Amino acid sequence: MIQKSETNIIEVIRDNINKQKCLKVMKCILLVIAICAVSIIGFTIYRLKKPQNFIAPLAEDSIEMQTAKLLAGPDGAFIYKFITTDEYKKLRLHIHRYESGRLSNQDKVEIGFEDIGSPKSGEIVMVPDFDNYVIKLIISGDGNKLSTEIPILENVEDREYYGRSATEIQNIVDIRYNKQQPLIAFLYDDETMSVPALDDLINSQTEFISNNDYVYYVAFEFCK
Repeated sequence: MIQKSETNIIEVIRDNINKQKCLKVMKCILLVIAICAVSIIGFTIYRLKKPQNFIAPLAEDSIEMQTAKLLAGPDGAFIYKFITTDEYKKLRLHIHRYESGRLSNQDKVEIGFEDIGSPKSGEIVMVPDFDNYVIKLIISGDGNKLSTEIPILENVEDREYYGRSATEIQNIVDIRYNKQQPLIAFLYDDETMSVPALDDLINSQTEFISNNDYVYYVAFEFCK
């Protein structure tokens, strides 16, 4: 009877040990499943909330921006990165030239993607070159590239004495297809300059644009 009791006790102990091992395995499996589930849910929420089509200025402290400024010269460089998930046919920049508050000229520059497929990401680079009175423009994405120059202060007397500045978008901007959206404005004046935030300039164009002799306002448009 004593031997039988000892055998029963040993079997119970072994049983408990096996059950504990199974319980630990089950806990590990459940923990892994829970982590995977939370990760999937979190990633899904992140993807839903993250802007899918946007354009934003390159960070000032980024290596790319610092390098561009060193190469650009005294007037610096303005670089904007865009991300899109939709197909579009053209990326167009509209250039509006204001003189003493009045629209004197407007032009557009565009790059087409009808036959090659639109890039999902790319850059718009604008480098003002005051010494040569042009704004250098580059649009690139997925190996496609457009490079041109926008003339400034044409036939303006004593233009070498003009002051210059710029106002641009500051944060991420959602892309709205087939709609002109503000990007940057270059300002030139031979006396006192007024440099508003870009939104203020757009919302009150007459007031702020008339405060500067020449304004070159650039808007972007993704065309479907």
